[in-house]
Amino acid sequence: MRRKTGKQIIKQIAKENGISEDEVRRDMELAINEAYDNAETRQEWSKLFGEGVLPTPEEFICTISKEVRNLCDEEKNH
Repeated sequence: MRRKTGKQIIKQIAKENGISEDEVRRDMELAINEAYDNAETRQEWSKLFGEGVLPTPEEFICTISKEVRNLCDEEKNH
């Protein structure tokens, strides 16, 4: 299975939803900012991205994708 980059995924989302890539990034940035500001998720956020780090949409996609892939691999091995 070919892995896509964050940029490719944003392009695909834009195409599937009939919006521009800039709109996808803008919406993701708003969601990332909201998640970052949530005190309930701050500890997990810091584990994933580092203390005080606000990732780009592309970095967010790649980091979360890797985390999900690792969790799936762990599930397979148990």
